[in-house]
Amino acid sequence: GFTVRKWSLLFGGISAAGLMMDRLSYAFFLGIPAVIELWRGLRAGQSAVRLKQAGGGLLLLLLLSGYWHWNFMHLHLGEILQQGGAGNIDSAGTFTEVRPAFALSTLFFYPSVLLDDQAGLVPGLIGLVGLISWCFRPPSKDRVLASVLFSSLLLFTLIQKKQVYYTLPMLGCLAVLSAAWLVDRRGLGRVLFAVVCFSGLHQIGLRMLDRGIPLPSPLSHVLGAPVLPASWVDRDYPQARAPLWLDLPTDEIVAALPEGEVLLYSEDPVWTETYAVLHIRERMPTRRVWQVIGNPQRAFEVLHQASAFVTISQDRNAGWPSVEQIERALILENPDTAGQWPIGDAIGGAEHLFKAAERFGWEGAEAVVWKSRVLD
Repeated sequence: GFTVRKWSLLFGGISAAGLMMDRLSYAFFLGIPAVIELWRGLRAGQSAVRLKQAGGGLLLLLLLSGYWHWNFMHLHLGEILQQGGAGNIDSAGTFTEVRPAFALSTLFFYPSVLLDDQAGLVPGLIGLVGLISWCFRPPSKDRVLASVLFSSLLLFTLIQKKQVYYTLPMLGCLAVLSAAWLVDRRGLGRVLFAVVCFSGLHQIGLRMLDRGIPLPSPLSHVLGAPVLPASWVDRDYPQARAPLWLDLPTDEIVAALPEGEVLLYSEDPVWTETYAVLHIRERMPTRRVWQVIGNPQRAFEVLHQASAFVTISQDRNAGWPSVEQIERALILENPDTAGQWPIGDAIGGAEHLFKAAERFGWEGAEAVVWKSRVLD
């Protein structure tokens, strides 16, 4: 590897694009295999040439994506380290999921989601057999595919934040190794390939259209439905949908905010509190911006000291949020803890403390910056 300049530069450019699209996880998939191939090449000879070409590719990567990632790490390194070592957190820093580090359900999370969600039981089993069988085959060029699979599985298993889509990029490599194993099996491989295609078609029909290939009920469930316990997988993840209007005038809102702590309440299904607070915090990394519904305790504590209150609504000319709006949103967010903090009454009775300073409208919605009257 890394003996031809144009391919080394192309790899650096493609890697930069990949890092910009998928941030750090791309490095797990191709960074480690690239280092392995460079090490193997150095041992084979032409060390000076390989190091020069690899350095050129790395320099191009840094020129194209280095500043963005430096800024990203500056803003989010603490969050990354916290989640990587413990689990998922929300925008307020509260843990939403903590898995025991050495539990079998944690160690086998990604093989489990492969069988349950990503590929399905039969295609997933064939994929795992293909991966394991690679360990017993003579060395060949498909070692790069295997290194992508093994390195990504190992690293994502060690990282405590688990997401079903983290390992999706490796599925192409897994499919190639599975196909190689099926070809080696000759006649049996053709039979197994037909079984994989049959179960895959049934699975797609059953899960997407609720209408798979007509089969006896137990067989239909095994071949097409999720089969593993919910504690071993994670079925709460975002689904693809059509793009929505996202033109919130974030920069204008930030420019209108006075110094001090800020509370944000949103009833917009797209610009949720979590999403809006994240964007505002990125533009004001030294300021404190708190969710109302997502963090009612903190909102209750700082309400009377906040310098501004931002509301995002689906209606134009929306007024101050009512007690009923806040309480309804709290119940929808978390019915078990909705009554712990009287944030609805507190905000409903705090309208006299703020005045509408700026209104920002866009298609179908409006954001209002309410400034504290203490600042007058």
